[in-house]
Amino acid sequence: MEGLLEEFKKREIEVVWKPLQNCSGVLRFYKGFWFCVINSQRSFTHQRFTLAHELFHFDHHRNLGNLFTDYHFDNWMEREANRGAAEMLMPEGLIRAYSGALKSFPREKEIKILAGVFGVSQKAMEIRFKELRLG
Repeated sequence: MEGLLEEFKKREIEVVWKPLQNCSGVLRFYKGFWFCVINSQRSFTHQRFTLAHELFHFDHHRNLGNLFTDYHFDNWMEREANRGAAEMLMPEGLIRAYSGALKSFPREKEIKILAGVFGVSQKAMEIRFKELRLG
């Protein structure tokens, strides 16, 4: 998580954790500053994925708006930010290398191990496996 927070710091984005209703995170430009709010009630791995997701929004979508939330989950920017976060946290080359090394394990065990190695949820790793056609 520290590496992600360092990226926010480099971009001068303030990050705060607060309980949010029906939302994992928010990226907002307000009064000349960008800030990111992460739902403090979510798991560590969920918060980490949300940080990567919001960072992707900043890097790729900030010229398209000043408020990004996952309230409207089914729009192209949210899907793109999810893919970008997955690629950032679970790079294809590393996933394939680790997966190759763990071929002797049952798929469920492999996903559990890799989720721990990459600091993501098992669900996120399952989705990444499907995207990479590994599972």
